[in-house]
Formats: sequence, C-alpha cells, structure tokens
Amino acid sequence: MAEALAWVGDERGEVSESEVLPSIEGETRKGLFSRARAFLHDISVELRKVIWPTRRELSVYTTVVIIFLLFITAFITLLDFGFGQITLFLFGS
Repeated sequence: MAEALAWVGDERGEVSESEVLPSIEGETRKGLFSRARAFLHDISVELRKVIWPTRRELSVYTTVVIIFLLFITAFITLLDFGFGQITLFLFGS
C-alpha cells in the first residue's frame, strides 16, 4: 500500500505505513447509522458552500449546451451522409 501512495512521502517516493495510515488504537468505530448520518450531514454542509447559478445564468448555459449539441448532431449527420454517399459511389449498390 505504501508504494501506491508514494506521492504522499518525500522526493524519493518512499512512504512508511505510519505516514499513510492514521493510528486508530483506542478509538471505537462508529455504527453504520451514525456514519450514514454524518455522511448526509457533511453533504448538506458542502451543498451550503456551493455558489448556485442564477436563473439567467442557468438559461444561458442551457441555451449554449443545446446549440452546441445541435451543431455537433448536424456535423455528425453530414459526415455520416457523406461517408455513406462515398461508400455507395465506390462499391455501388
């Protein structure tokens, strides 16, 4: 395991197990439900830190994505049609 986390250590890339794994002697492990509750609490704390886009920003981003997708769809459709026509010309039907 120490080799997989070599970036944690010094310049030589060597890491001791004590540097990678924290000591858990004397600590009791929390139950499943308390860990799940802590996880959900941490999610809500992180979501409060998010800077949400305004309605106008969201509509602009959505419009840009839809226009981009339409452009890419048209481009791929034209390529497909063109290669199909080239294939028919070369090999006939």
